[in-house]
Amino acid sequence: MKSKEIKQKIGSVQNISKITNAMGLVSAVKMGKAQTLALNSRPFALKVYQILKKLSAHQKKEGATGFYFKERPVEKILAVVVSSDRGFCGPFNKNILNYAQKQIQELEKTAPVEIAAVGKKSAAFFRKKGRKIKIEFSGIGDFGKLNEIRPLAELFVKYFEKEYQKIYIIFTDFVTTFAQEPCMVQLLPVEERILEDFLKERFPKDFEKIMSEPFLEYVFEPSSKDIYESLVPELVTFEVYHSILEANASEHSARMIAMKNASDNAKEIIKLLILDYNKARQEQITSELGEITSAKEAIS
Repeated sequence: MKSKEIKQKIGSVQNISKITNAMGLVSAVKMGKAQTLALNSRPFALKVYQILKKLSAHQKKEGATGFYFKERPVEKILAVVVSSDRGFCGPFNKNILNYAQKQIQELEKTAPVEIAAVGKKSAAFFRKKGRKIKIEFSGIGDFGKLNEIRPLAELFVKYFEKEYQKIYIIFTDFVTTFAQEPCMVQLLPVEERILEDFLKERFPKDFEKIMSEPFLEYVFEPSSKDIYESLVPELVTFEVYHSILEANASEHSARMIAMKNASDNAKEIIKLLILDYNKARQEQITSELGEITSAKEAIS
């Protein structure tokens, strides 16, 4: 390769390095905000579960089971799959979508499954697989307010009331900046055991602390069942909100790491290209000196 071509290639790689570095910085800022929101929402998730458990105990005493808690014959299942809208986030989308595909295949052993795609990558993936997409959403990557998620959650509650007997949400759980894990949680019908296992696994210390608090007796009016029925849509709204916050924190973390790796790789490539450039220049200078020497000898 000629020195001029190598020089042009060095310039191109430097430009790419600047872009990836800038994207990494933006993702780092977004990651910080998303992580704070996700982590701050966890104690509230535990408190919601604690309230739910107390209501559940009273409902069992009354011998009533609310609509959102009843197991019905399963004819159709909705799987809500949360991905990102954009790429450049390493294996983030690949991991969650492959995981979702496997989980959906398992669910299909019991009933047909339709997809609610949250994120453009999710919609594109399942469309390519030829699966029926009930509804798709985009633009949730930077959502941070509960009211921004509420219409989505309310829609899932309506779907459960009219069309689906089970609804699951599949998302990426934020563990650390360098580790994210795909997971699936049953949104509806509400099952205390499933929610308990999910919270205990992810927040063991906080879970034990909250569950060790003394259990107080309450008088519910009009009844624990009525309160249950009105509380569940709020619980589902929060579960969807919390899942999206976890997914957003995971996405921005994955993108920051991917862009850092890309920038580091670009720097290594530039070093190698500079060595090649110096070798090419040295060969060119040696060749030119040889030509000058030959020309001088010919004149002499």
